[in-house]
Amino acid sequence: MGAIAGRRIFSSSDMAFSTLSLAQTWHVLNYSSTLKGILGKFNEVNKPLVGAIGLSLGLLVVAIYTKPLSDVFELHPLNLTEWGIAIVASVISIVAANVTMCVFRKQNHSSQPTKDVL
Repeated sequence: MGAIAGRRIFSSSDMAFSTLSLAQTWHVLNYSSTLKGILGKFNEVNKPLVGAIGLSLGLLVVAIYTKPLSDVFELHPLNLTEWGIAIVASVISIVAANVTMCVFRKQNHSSQPTKDVL
């Protein structure tokens, strides 16, 4: 990490660690029915998965802001702009995966032969 005229410059490893951790956390939603539950009926939410996501986010924050762990991982606290960049960059993966799944579903659905019923 460096500084120019007293201003902090974020380290690329801090941003990469945060972005990848968040992306992996959101990516689990692509492989479960939880996303439908979160966006649709709240009573269908996979509560253990939501708890695991909360735990993962908590561990990320602890790793960044707790002195012994931040020293081990060589991480430095992020400011709000850096958190915003990390969150937006990490959400791109879930959006891209969902768009890809929709495209493949449409291709597979349209390529299946239709059955004539008499």
